[in-house]
Amino acid sequence: MAAYPAWQATIVTEAGDIQPGAQVDVVLESTGLVPAGGIWSNRAGSSALANPFFADANGFAQFYAAPGEYRITATGVGGTRVWRYVVLDGTASTADVTTSNTDNTAGRLLRVGDFGLGAVKGVNITDLTIDVRPGFYSYLASTTTGAPETAAWQHNLYVNDGNGGQSFISVRNTSNAAQQSTWIGSRDFNTGAITWVRLYHTGSTFNNIPMAAGQGIDFSAAGGSAAGSTSAVLDDYEEGTWTPAITFGGANVGLTYTLRSGRYTKIGNIVSVQIGIDINSKGSSTGSMKVTGLPFPVPVGGYGSHPLAIEMAGFTGLTGAPASAAEENSTTVRLSQSSATGNDAAITDANAGSGYFQISGTYRTS
Repeated sequence: MAAYPAWQATIVTEAGDIQPGAQVDVVLESTGLVPAGGIWSNRAGSSALANPFFADANGFAQFYAAPGEYRITATGVGGTRVWRYVVLDGTASTADVTTSNTDNTAGRLLRVGDFGLGAVKGVNITDLTIDVRPGFYSYLASTTTGAPETAAWQHNLYVNDGNGGQSFISVRNTSNAAQQSTWIGSRDFNTGAITWVRLYHTGSTFNNIPMAAGQGIDFSAAGGSAAGSTSAVLDDYEEGTWTPAITFGGANVGLTYTLRSGRYTKIGNIVSVQIGIDINSKGSSTGSMKVTGLPFPVPVGGYGSHPLAIEMAGFTGLTGAPASAAEENSTTVRLSQSSATGNDAAITDANAGSGYFQISGTYRTS
């Protein structure tokens, strides 16, 4: 329902004499024309008033009109009076203001500082799991329900309503750049539960953005994906070390090492490895030589063995170039040598002695 502002006055001459029945003309100051929407005898705008209209027997005149700037002319037996640049304010001038900085009653006027708008500091709150209206807030993490951390840090919080929940951006309030952190959160309207993701800050760059299991960086929006693409999500990165071992025929009785090291980097389902082993004594085990302990297994199905580059020194009796491959359905690397017939032959304990070798390359894992 409309609620138009009003103009009202008792029409008098300059000498103060009342002008009963005076004619009142209302026009827009900017154009000199009558308002296109008309004028009204009631605030709701449901009863039109003629323009011009006439004051009553006591000289009282009143009309309602849309907000704007008007020129009002009253003409009676005692002369004419004109009111210029009469401003009829909007409904805001008659509305109630909020009673607190979190008052969300419909139709009320906001003040500076309500919901943190325009304030130096956001509105203090102590529970993020309740229905918090969009705005800017401040809270102490150690005493606030639903906060992303329990340490006694003061936080600044921005809240926005979403479809079925709310989204949060929460920032530590500190001038120390090395201690700044930002959290992005979402709250479920049904349960009140909040899920937070933290963006660490170390002064000039963000780092260590955690991902939920199975999630990652989604490149599906990028063009150029092959027709056979099964995933565009980079969901894993890892790097580390491990200690490789040697077996001859599946055993390593009495085998000792001068040096052995293993390093790996895993990006998605591709593993890069670097292996270095220096044999001190090969021991008494016999048979085909293998390296064991790859950090991730080679899966079964369609891939077969994965060739890896190898360099050897101190091995004897080799009849062809050395080769190595990560074996399917295992965490082992097979060592072999080429033969005159074109088939690989195993490198065995008979070739090992006290040799040294390095292996590097990549293979696919699950």
